[in-house]
Amino acid sequence: MVLGFASMAKAKPIALHVGAPFTTARAKLYAAGWRADPAAHAATGDYDGVDRLLVHAGYFEVDYCSLGKTFCVLQYIRGNACLRLHTQGEEIRLMKVERWTDDCREKWPGEGQTYFRLTSGTLRNGVKSVKTPNSVRERMPSCGV
Repeated sequence: MVLGFASMAKAKPIALHVGAPFTTARAKLYAAGWRADPAAHAATGDYDGVDRLLVHAGYFEVDYCSLGKTFCVLQYIRGNACLRLHTQGEEIRLMKVERWTDDCREKWPGEGQTYFRLTSGTLRNGVKSVKTPNSVRERMPSCGV
C-alpha cells in the first residue's frame, strides 16, 4: 500500500510505504527536507532496548519504543509541520514502517520558551550578562553506557 503525506510546508507529498524498511523511509524524509525533532528523545527520559540503540546510533528522532514486539515512535519536523512515524522491529536494520501521522509530540513543560541563564560575568552598563543554552542538548539526558 502506498500512501502520500503532504505537510503544510511547500513541498511535494512524500510516498511512504507501510512495511518499508525504516532506514529507507528515513532517507526519503530527509531528502524531502524533514529532520529529526531535536528534542524528541529529551522528552521521555531514560532509554532501554531499541530506543537506546537508536539514540546511540544517531537517530535522535526517537521519541520512545515499547518492549515486547518493539514498536517505536519517531518524530520529525519541517518548519512548523510534524510527522510522527511508527515502526516495528527489534533491530534497527529490521525495523519496518507501520504507519505515520501529522501529529506533533507532546511538548515537555516549558518547551518553546526562551530560557536565560545568568552568568557570574561582569556588569556592563549596569546590566548583568546573560547566556542562552547552546542547544537543546544541555537539557537532554545522557545515554550512559
